Amino acid sequence: MPFGKVIVEFKLQHTGHISDLTILEATAPPPLVAACSQAISDSAPFGSWAREMRLAYGTDERKVRFTFNYNPNVLA
Repeated sequence: MPFGKVIVEFKLQHTGHISDLTILEATAPPPLVAACSQAISDSAPFGSWAREMRLAYGTDERKVRFTFNYNPNVLA
């Protein structure tokens, strides 16, 4: 299993849907990069935001960034 890192960024809408999913950095092989992207897209939609959360953020979307690190020497 190869080493690598994948950084994925997307916009989370207040409805729980995502948009603008982008790979910002990838040092892992292409199949692992695709798995990271798919892990996020397959999990959507997420729960919708409460009114209080929308008011607190002052916007209907939020940028989210995930970093996936692959290390075959670390057991889950």
